[in-house]
Amino acid sequence: TLSWNSIGKGCVVRDTPTIQNVFLHDYSSIEAATSVSNATLYSHSSIQNASTASKVLLQWNSSIVDHSTVSETLLMEHAHSGPNSIVVSSVLGPDVHVAAGEVHASVIGPNTNAHHQSL
Repeated sequence: TLSWNSIGKGCVVRDTPTIQNVFLHDYSSIEAATSVSNATLYSHSSIQNASTASKVLLQWNSSIVDHSTVSETLLMEHAHSGPNSIVVSSVLGPDVHVAAGEVHASVIGPNTNAHHQSL
């Protein structure tokens, strides 16, 4: 299988053992994640701190942080997943924050917070 990564200007990539098929727009970052594959990160978005992400699109200023697992998901502008969240096959609208809960096959937002809840 052919793997590719594209890294833009000002990006930070460090302390992540598996990075495969990733496109990082300028000033985005992957730091101390567990695994990131098949991902596109727009400017100023990030995946950090023992998180796992696959088949994700992070728009501007969105993040996946602190032991979260996200797959097959779109995080729109300023959407955040973490800490300790699981998001699968979903769309997180602008300014959505999911923490310490699970979201499956859902469209959430905009401006919605889900803390310690499962949807």
